[in-house]
Amino acid sequence: MVHIIPFAAWRPAAREAATFACPPYDVLTRTQAAQLAPTHHFLRVIRPEIGLPDAVDEDDPQAHDAARTALNDFEASGTLIQDSAPTLYIYRQHGFGHVQTGIVACVRVADYRSGVIKQHERTLVAKEQNRIHHFQATHAQTEPVFLMYRRDASVDDLVEEVLAQSAPSYDFTSDDGVRHQLWVTDEALSAALIQSFESIDSLYIADGHHRSASAATVAGERGLDADDPRASIMAVIFPADDLKVLAYNRVVADRANYSSSEFIAALSADFDVREAADAADAAPQAPGEFGVFTAGTWYSTRYTGARQGSVVDDLDTSILTRTVLEPLLGIHDLRTDNRISFIGGGAGTQALAEAAGEDGIAFNLFPTSVHDIMAVSDAGEIMPPKSTWFEPKLASGLFIHSLD
Repeated sequence: MVHIIPFAAWRPAAREAATFACPPYDVLTRTQAAQLAPTHHFLRVIRPEIGLPDAVDEDDPQAHDAARTALNDFEASGTLIQDSAPTLYIYRQHGFGHVQTGIVACVRVADYRSGVIKQHERTLVAKEQNRIHHFQATHAQTEPVFLMYRRDASVDDLVEEVLAQSAPSYDFTSDDGVRHQLWVTDEALSAALIQSFESIDSLYIADGHHRSASAATVAGERGLDADDPRASIMAVIFPADDLKVLAYNRVVADRANYSSSEFIAALSADFDVREAADAADAAPQAPGEFGVFTAGTWYSTRYTGARQGSVVDDLDTSILTRTVLEPLLGIHDLRTDNRISFIGGGAGTQALAEAAGEDGIAFNLFPTSVHDIMAVSDAGEIMPPKSTWFEPKLASGLFIHSLD
């Protein structure tokens, strides 16, 4: 049984939403964040180091103190206003060729700990600590976790009722061409949505494993009871089949000890390999297919080796690691090896080719499906690092959950 919890969000005034909201904290470099901050003001809260000397990193106490100061300033100036009563919100995004509509709510830390909210990634201690320090300093959850669930008709009907009863409180298009809309639900529809979610068995983390783990830690440190609304995690919860997963592609900086022709020959042990006319010709069309770029040429490859029979081991990211990255290129730890980098599918194939250059190798993957993500989570297993890239990203700054 899934419990969703209404909350009284701190939100920007409607006229300021477009210039207040910003991309998530972890998709921008420090330089990019600094460049966007003058027109995307919430970056002062989620990337506070941009206003400090370069020697001050994002987890320095000075940075977290600056985040709290910025949040206080926005509240004091009236840029952020807290809703008068707890409620649920509907958040819709139009972009990247589809529409996704989610419910903004809090979910229980107790459900995260018990496995009602399911995971598919391991977390890194340093990233968890950064979010813990941020929550502690700001007394707030400033960005939502991205959750999904198997579609439920009764929830769909209630969401459509919310959308039909009023105009959105926010309606703007961000720099990347994504349209963002937000509706505030009334008390009766909030109650009905809460009841409908009680028939749903599980939620799945699509993105936000570190924020979830950090929120659970902070709730534990504060000694909050499981039923305390502050022992919760702010989230946007989408039906899984609304979502679009793009590939999370790989680039290796060199070919190890292979010439380009030797590497392509080595691939033939587990793949059918064909030289492609261009990137589009090499693009994977189904699971088990990979586009490979090296020494200025694209190749179309199809895995012909044995399947392992495990949902994790048969993911394309696992196949690539097991048959190519480890044995041929000597990449044994995707988390720490600085020879490998990861590029979200939205960047395009030209970005892959440029990153590979003459000496490296780029791998264009077929996207992991939401059904694979849920199957891995249901099995209690863990995906390889950087297996999924969701678009569009949730905007930050449209709703904030106070922990006070």
